[in-house]
Amino acid sequence: MNRDLIKRLRAIRGMNQYQFSEFIGISRAQLAQIEAGYISPSQIVKDKIYSSFESEYIEKVRALLE
Repeated sequence: MNRDLIKRLRAIRGMNQYQFSEFIGISRAQLAQIEAGYISPSQIVKDKIYSSFESEYIEKVRALLE
């Protein structure tokens, strides 16, 4: 899961960084660093995102980015 996919999923939900970070249970600063490419999402963050969306949905969005 890369930063572009995370940004796209957030945008599809219609959430700003603060709202999405609360939705998945991380700080807004951490989400901003992930989206900017300064840090990679940990497995815990990836799991939180996967549990918030259906895996088929994530794969469809990922395909759109390729």
